[in-house]
Amino acid sequence: MRRRVEVFAAGTDFVQVVWRGRGRGAHRLEIDGRVVELEPVGNIGAVTIGDLEPDRRYDVVVGGRRVARATTLPRPAGRRLARISTISDLHIGETGVGHFPRLQSVSSKAEWAQAHPMWCLAAAVDEIVKWSPDLLVVKGDIAHWNQAEEYVAAASVLDRVNCPMAVTGGNHDGGNQQRTSFELAAASVGFPAPVAVEVRDLDGVRVIVADTRVPGHHAGQITPVLDELVGAAAGAAGRPVLVFLHHQLMFTRIPYYVPTGIPHDESSRLLERLAAVAPNALVSSGHTHRNRARRVGGLLVTEVGSPKDYPGGWAGYEVYEGGVVQTVRRVEEPRALAWNELTKTTAAGVWARWAPGRLDDRCISNHW
Repeated sequence: MRRRVEVFAAGTDFVQVVWRGRGRGAHRLEIDGRVVELEPVGNIGAVTIGDLEPDRRYDVVVGGRRVARATTLPRPAGRRLARISTISDLHIGETGVGHFPRLQSVSSKAEWAQAHPMWCLAAAVDEIVKWSPDLLVVKGDIAHWNQAEEYVAAASVLDRVNCPMAVTGGNHDGGNQQRTSFELAAASVGFPAPVAVEVRDLDGVRVIVADTRVPGHHAGQITPVLDELVGAAAGAAGRPVLVFLHHQLMFTRIPYYVPTGIPHDESSRLLERLAAVAPNALVSSGHTHRNRARRVGGLLVTEVGSPKDYPGGWAGYEVYEGGVVQTVRRVEEPRALAWNELTKTTAAGVWARWAPGRLDDRCISNHW
């Protein structure tokens, strides 16, 4: 029983519980005297329990037995300034995931519009809309093959978002995939115009979205936009700064995993210069389809996975006067959840251990 229940996410006022294991009907979970119904589909189900107290440990009880413990995150000091959501690595146009085994959600490439990236994106967007952010940042790899019709399909789902949106491209949007102009495709479907460095000022916080693509290449670079990015961070004048990229920062000179991101030396220069002007900034990326977090001096650097393969999620950032809270949640819609659970078998099962990270890679309360 204990191994069936996982606390996947925790915020200052909620926890997300995932149930694994076959069983008929709903499962009744109790947290702090509150009973919730968890409805598994196949062998997986997830539920979010809200209205909890910050920085408190809760018992998860099933049938009178404690099966897990969940601890909410401490709430940073001061008032909440803004909510920002991010999503990345949508890969609209893809029909399968991984290798050893390669998993297919449709029977042919012609059916890409009915494949898992579309319905996983739709499920994630529905959850983001309910969370009600002030800004959604789409961090690249919107399309898989960089074809115009893939952006049209992505826009048909992202149009549901009821807040401003900032968009940058990934390597599949004009890096190593170059079938169409990402900028022209974005304009044709009504996305905000992608630029090298985009600055969005919300109430008391500056959001910076930078383009790290290299035409013709899978990996990324930061040098061409570094001066502009650092200048934008310096212009925040002491306000919190959140920097969003597609490619992840590399922390070793010799890569030990794929996909490779922004080379070590460039990554180090970014962090050194950013720390000098915005010492408490957060830098978050996609590209790797995994969840990771590390601290470099006062900077928090994170990677956030994709909604369409294990564990399948999206990120929310709550910015306070005294810090920022990152939470990565699994997409709970039953079809998407069941598909994402299946994909953990790829890479000979290694993906199940590599992709999700630890709870404190996904959910972090970072105080200034």
